[in-house]
Amino acid sequence: MDHSAVWLANLSRGAILLGKVDPALRSMRGNLVLRPSKRKILMLILVGLGFTVTGIFMIREGERLDGLLVTVFFGLCLAAGLAQLWPGASYLKLTPKGFICRGLFRPWRLIPWESVNRFRAGDIGSGKTVVYDLLAGPRHGLPDTYGLKADELAELMNDWRDRALASSGPSAHPLA
Repeated sequence: MDHSAVWLANLSRGAILLGKVDPALRSMRGNLVLRPSKRKILMLILVGLGFTVTGIFMIREGERLDGLLVTVFFGLCLAAGLAQLWPGASYLKLTPKGFICRGLFRPWRLIPWESVNRFRAGDIGSGKTVVYDLLAGPRHGLPDTYGLKADELAELMNDWRDRALASSGPSAHPLA
């Protein structure tokens, strides 16, 4: 079964939202693509739309500069939210070689599993997400949790990492 189909089946029956990640998601056959939460995207769109309309009313009531600032800023938020709905705009792809994030059509380079120490849930800004340390670099964080809780996504990514390192031999990671 395609991982996307497993993901959708789990999401539709609420298994992932209840913290019961299907074991099929842990399989390293092929790639696993996780997408951002539609609920978060919808909230961004609604807030952007609401404040954009408010800004337009502010301009009509004579508050030109403030209204223009509100309209432009939240209009951009609205556009960003709508862009997230476009297929392929944002995702996290787990592959046997590593992972790739894509946000607003901008992909990151492939980050090989052997270059990551461990994944864990952590706070960045005002929210909880998955953070990781590169062996030769600073701490990084994922931009989203892709419909999972941060600790569940960290566990899933550690599982993929551990399996990849085990399949490539003991010398693949100096700290493994």
